[in-house]
Amino acid sequence: MKRRLNYLIIVLLIILPFIPIADIIVPKGYVLDDIFCLILIISSIKIICSTLLIMSHRSYNSNKKGWLLFICGLCMMLPLYLEISTHNPKDYNLVLVSYLRQGYIIIALISLLFVFVKTLLPFKTFIVRSILTVGSLLLAYHIGNNLMTLIHAKSFSETNGSRLETLTISLIYFIPVLIGLAYVYKGKIKSWKFYAVTLLSLIGVLFCLPNIILGMNTFNSIFINIAMTFIPSYWLGIILLTKSAKKLK
Repeated sequence: MKRRLNYLIIVLLIILPFIPIADIIVPKGYVLDDIFCLILIISSIKIICSTLLIMSHRSYNSNKKGWLLFICGLCMMLPLYLEISTHNPKDYNLVLVSYLRQGYIIIALISLLFVFVKTLLPFKTFIVRSILTVGSLLLAYHIGNNLMTLIHAKSFSETNGSRLETLTISLIYFIPVLIGLAYVYKGKIKSWKFYAVTLLSLIGVLFCLPNIILGMNTFNSIFINIAMTFIPSYWLGIILLTKSAKKLK
């Protein structure tokens, strides 16, 4: 019974960010401006529930890096809702929406950068140091890019970005893979759980490829949205906060 309950907790943690609860309870025809307070309340409830769920898991093991990666996923709940919602208009007029969305993304990017640097920095080889440099510059670029969007309160529709922008977004999918690989090398997480993170990342990259190769408007997908790139990091955070990372402090 307890094992089933723990499996249920993990399933709920995985699907919770993707459930557009506001779309379910609000009739069609409402625009974002009319229901934004409701969306904020629901997002807050999701964050609280996710936190309580992970802490109630039988194998819960608190560690800083796991929490930071988990926070990446929590920060993406609002932006993900805004992407998958049927109440999502082409251009949001509510400035607060843009501020909150970009703010959440910046927090997630900074958290991911911190974990990435802290995890790979102990490795002294030239290859790892090169990967660390490139990955850090990539995340720093997106932090700066989203910070400028936040400052200027621009519309956050990303469906008209360039191929290069899509390429840089797709590369974020590889960051949790590199972090997870370091933990596998240290024997801190099980290989099959790392493969799950890798599979999620590869699926995201796969859906980005048509837009990179053929053009942004050829194959419109949620996977080219920067909020979606944090799902593998969120899953890795769940792994690190459970028994597989028991030795982590």
